[in-house]
Amino acid sequence: MLKKDSDSTSHISLMACIFWQIWKSRNEALFEGKAPNPMQTILKATTLHQEHMMPTNEQNNWQNRAGTCEKGNAPWKPPPANHLKLNVDAAWSKENPINTIAGLLRDRGGVVVSGFAKSVHAPSLLTAEALAVREALLLASNLELKHIIIESDNLQLIKACRESGSIGQIWNILRDIHSLRRGFEECTFSWRPRDGNQAAHELAAATATYSLPPNWFCHRTPSLNRALNRDIQGLKTQHQYNTDPSGAHITRSDIVSLGAQPP
Repeated sequence: MLKKDSDSTSHISLMACIFWQIWKSRNEALFEGKAPNPMQTILKATTLHQEHMMPTNEQNNWQNRAGTCEKGNAPWKPPPANHLKLNVDAAWSKENPINTIAGLLRDRGGVVVSGFAKSVHAPSLLTAEALAVREALLLASNLELKHIIIESDNLQLIKACRESGSIGQIWNILRDIHSLRRGFEECTFSWRPRDGNQAAHELAAATATYSLPPNWFCHRTPSLNRALNRDIQGLKTQHQYNTDPSGAHITRSDIVSLGAQPP
């Protein structure tokens, strides 16, 4: 019985993906003058269906592993050379109409370069996290960055950002995200389990509980500092702590000057 239910869900999902790709092909033909390609439409629909069936399994795998592995098995991963990474998260509660979003911009050495923490109106956690991604792109654009990685622990959202897809309740935010990403030479979206996104989580949580100082960039909460220091320790363990992308030595004073406590 369980197998039949699973097959039925898969078939419904596949049909929805086919209809969606047909609709997209129709719009491309109507508004962009692209000639329809039935085989390509079916191929895209099949690929979309396969990826759509993956998120729940991937998240469950991470949750199962978290219960059996030591803390830190999915640490923050530094960006490649000449890139900066913005980790984002949101704190949301259905009892509270005002929710919070936060983001931390860090370089390859784990040093905080910039960030944001603010309150938003969001009807759902997914909406709040989508707003966090949009805010991250706006920050990166204002800083005139060229190569940026946006990282979140919401797999559904990251997949929609990567594929220029749409999710009903956040379609307008995703539209802004897809538009903003075109302003960068390179903009990629990365998923990381909560363990590797803990610093952004702590920043959002501190904002939600009003425990974040106004000058938080220099005077951080103990929990945020612990999360940042753990990430830096992870880089040291990975032998990526001592050099920045240009090969220059990252000293303890460099970290302290930007407000982080050295490990």
